[in-house]
Amino acid sequence: MESDRLAVYSAVFGTRDLPREVPEGAFDFYLFTDQNVEIKRGTVVRLDPPFKDPKRSSGWLKTNFPSQLKDYSTILWIDSSIDLKTVEGLTDFLTSSDIAVFGHSERKCIYEEASICIVSCRDRWDFIQAQVSRYRAAGYPENNGLVATGGLLRRNTEAVRFFNELWWGEIQRGSRRDQLSFNYVAWALGMRYTEFRPGTVWSNPWWTYIGHAGKEASPL
Repeated sequence: MESDRLAVYSAVFGTRDLPREVPEGAFDFYLFTDQNVEIKRGTVVRLDPPFKDPKRSSGWLKTNFPSQLKDYSTILWIDSSIDLKTVEGLTDFLTSSDIAVFGHSERKCIYEEASICIVSCRDRWDFIQAQVSRYRAAGYPENNGLVATGGLLRRNTEAVRFFNELWWGEIQRGSRRDQLSFNYVAWALGMRYTEFRPGTVWSNPWWTYIGHAGKEASPL
């Protein structure tokens, strides 16, 4: 990697969200979008969404490092519903692993999360059911953790890029709800991750969830 400077990136596709401004700090910011927008700080990267579903298009960017970030050693993804306050101290969470993320504030099991997603119609039930049935068949245990990926810090290493590739593969095969597959892929690869503390994905020292444009905040 050529740069030890932190890269922060986000995506806005369609009209579900509005571009967010970010504060000054020791990081470079990139906004990937299909809209003609300007931001006060950072670089706007204009691109056509790879999928008709804006959430799946954002998920593609979340799970893969864009070429514009290839020379950064550390990369932070933030959902477009996040109001970033600071990045101070975030990289301290990567001392014992190459990935840091908040644990889910309400559940600790992807099977329970799958049931909630089906009942609340957060994605097609048949996609979700087939996905978790496959995980059960593979021996993935219950209550093995659940993350909330609204803010996701990763080192740009070969191991992490391979994790990203497999994670995106699971999303392509199954649900767009990426937290259903994150813990499974980490378990399958033996990939360790660190949980941010204190706070939750909703509110913490680094950001606040402010929700999607015209919608109630719901990062979970």
